[in-house]
Amino acid sequence: MKRRSQLVHHETLAQQQCGVELGPCAEQSQIDVMTQLGLSLHKMKFKIERKQERHPTLFEWIQTVLERSVKGTPNIYEEELRKRISNDDLKAALLQEWDSISVAELQKLVASMPNRMFEVIQNHGGETSY
Repeated sequence: MKRRSQLVHHETLAQQQCGVELGPCAEQSQIDVMTQLGLSLHKMKFKIERKQERHPTLFEWIQTVLERSVKGTPNIYEEELRKRISNDDLKAALLQEWDSISVAELQKLVASMPNRMFEVIQNHGGETSY
């Protein structure tokens, strides 16, 4: 119980000293990871602000992609949207692709998961080489 109260106190202190408005999930998880990695409080503020600048929210990213596509070549997208396939065709295509994946490939992915998670933590949730 003492360890948990120390972590809560450290996280609260980090939020106050960083001066960054933390969201309920994403930024709090960043603080948790940075606390576990032993980053100092002034570095946490820099990391969070830098991440917010480099990685826009999903909504902002989708909006910019849509704006680019509207300005670029809207006719191509309209033609692609008109080509619809039935649910049965989609299901058959998905099952065919899924069946083409070998058990060895799946086992390789499962075995590499610890390395992938370690790299995500090392990059503070940023881009990885995987």
